Amino acid sequence: MLNLALDDNNNIYLVGGQLATVTNGDQVAQAVKCRLQTFKGTFFFNQDYGVPYLEILQDDSKIEAFNISIKRFVDTTDGVTKISTQSNFDREQRVYTMKISVTTEYSQDGDFVIQQGYNL
Repeated sequence: MLNLALDDNNNIYLVGGQLATVTNGDQVAQAVKCRLQTFKGTFFFNQDYGVPYLEILQDDSKIEAFNISIKRFVDTTDGVTKISTQSNFDREQRVYTMKISVTTEYSQDGDFVIQQGYNL
């Protein structure tokens, strides 16, 4: 697997005059991070694509169902073989955080943990 590398600001960049690339486990980690940053309804080609973060605000009693939907969304990323999550929603502060541990088919490259926090 090969993809263009993204920096911390999600921009492509050059290394030695060439576009930087990522492969294997690093590519899977980057793909998961990008997918988690896509809010449902913002991708104009497919309004159903993305994570329904804003739905938590409407009914936080469904937080467990929401967590399951995120796990399913991440699990459909190419190269992901196992996922576990921990999450918290602070309704008063309107902050949702999730820690996602992912095992990839490239486990020799090392697995990764993503900690995402969203102010909703």
